Amino acid sequence: MTRRLRSTFMLAVLFSGIALLYAIGVSSRSIWFDEAITLQSLAGAAFRGLEPGAVQIADLRPYVEGTTTVSGLLRHYIETDIHPPLYFLLAHAATLIFGNDLMVVRGVSLVLVLVSAGLYMNMLRRTGSAAPLLMMLVYGLSFTAISTAQDARGYALLLPLAIGAWHLLAVMPKLSGRRRLGGEVLLGGLCAGLMLTHYFAVLLVLALFGWHLLDGLRRRSAIALIAPLTCTLLFLPWLPVLFDHLGARPGQMQGFAGLVEWLRRGAHLMAGQVFSASHFAVSSQVQTIGRVAVLGLAALGALAALRRPSTGAERDRLALIAVVVPALGLTGFLAMSVLLDRWFDALRYFVMFAPFMAYLAGRGALELGRALFTDRAWRLAPALLLVAAEAAMANYGWEANRNRGGSYLNSIAAQVSARPAGDTLVLIDMGSGRGTPLEAAYALPPDTGAYLLDSDPKGWGAAAADIAPRLDGVSQVLLLFTIERGSMESDKAQLYEEIVEMLEADGFARTAAAPADQGRRYYARWSRGG
Repeated sequence: MTRRLRSTFMLAVLFSGIALLYAIGVSSRSIWFDEAITLQSLAGAAFRGLEPGAVQIADLRPYVEGTTTVSGLLRHYIETDIHPPLYFLLAHAATLIFGNDLMVVRGVSLVLVLVSAGLYMNMLRRTGSAAPLLMMLVYGLSFTAISTAQDARGYALLLPLAIGAWHLLAVMPKLSGRRRLGGEVLLGGLCAGLMLTHYFAVLLVLALFGWHLLDGLRRRSAIALIAPLTCTLLFLPWLPVLFDHLGARPGQMQGFAGLVEWLRRGAHLMAGQVFSASHFAVSSQVQTIGRVAVLGLAALGALAALRRPSTGAERDRLALIAVVVPALGLTGFLAMSVLLDRWFDALRYFVMFAPFMAYLAGRGALELGRALFTDRAWRLAPALLLVAAEAAMANYGWEANRNRGGSYLNSIAAQVSARPAGDTLVLIDMGSGRGTPLEAAYALPPDTGAYLLDSDPKGWGAAAADIAPRLDGVSQVLLLFTIERGSMESDKAQLYEEIVEMLEADGFARTAAAPADQGRRYYARWSRGG
């Protein structure tokens, strides 16, 4: 076997292993609120809203089944949703072939993240970066890569687009003639793709173009204007929709917590892209220590990049871009937080910076190895330890993901299926959105009886009176919470006082919500008669 063939075989084995790790979570994680909304946007039946009252789960199924048209999908994301449509158009293409199912849409995300890992590896090799295989593993086994590959949401598309744009910026000065013109157009197309995947990507796009235009100005190269012009022209048709969406969700993420707290949480969110726990059994202390270590390694990697300024080598430009672009992007987040008085405190909003953070942390680990060891093999020890730590935090078949959207619909469905038909009544809090009834529509048996609670708690007293006569022949009641009501760390059942009192008066007793004590974050369970 030739050296090249051995290398190809080794890469195939590694990527197959990574794909298997991603697939474990794809097949085992429960559906959650946002994924249910994704399925609904791809479904054949347009969502017209739900009225409180008694229903069968079969009545809700059309909202997560069937396949819509391209025009229907675009209309949905123009009129109803607040996300740009590029990822969902890709998912729609997959549903036309394989059908509208959670595993199909998650499969789209898995493929996109695998493609991003391949692009990342190719970028490192072509720019002459050190230990490209090990660096690829730092990215491919990062929390963001694994969790995004298992999620039927658009964040997966951000990764290959960001990596492609980063690679182009690193090699652009070496291109000339038609290749340079093609590179500019492609860079503009990638950035437009980022904008059409998630609006927050504008911060990354502005940072990328900031680097690109300053570099073009330094080199007196007017051709650098083609990329932002291409991006503008491609995004322009969607611009009126963006303006219409700007006022959405006025009640969410309110309040700027102050500069010090913002910097502290921002550092956690950036490090969390590389190292975050997937399982609730991992202590917060372990997660904090891991993130602090990642921040230290990333700082070391950034110092190494700044200490060796660009000499024209593509690997040096790649490293400098990995420092400058996230710094500019975070500055944009800070400015947006101050101006809008908002608090963008969620790991998913920083997904687009994950490849850069993984690169800096990996490079920092390699620099640490060089400083600590003289033996070449031992120099890889810190980077290998980082990869092992990431792998230890991965989701190995757990139903809910601690640091990414999760739910316990698999466990809930199992408890419903374990009882005879009609023995269980599922109470569903619709909240201000539609995620909870839609995830129940996908996961629960069609013949399950359900009752949709009014979004306004003032109607729950009347609901309790309406539910009471429907409990004849029922020995198990499950109450599904909505994500936006109450704290995830509290016992949300206390919010439903009138309903709880009615159940207790009818002989129901509160029982454990499987699995373990985490179930109570998403639902409560009552039973009677043994």
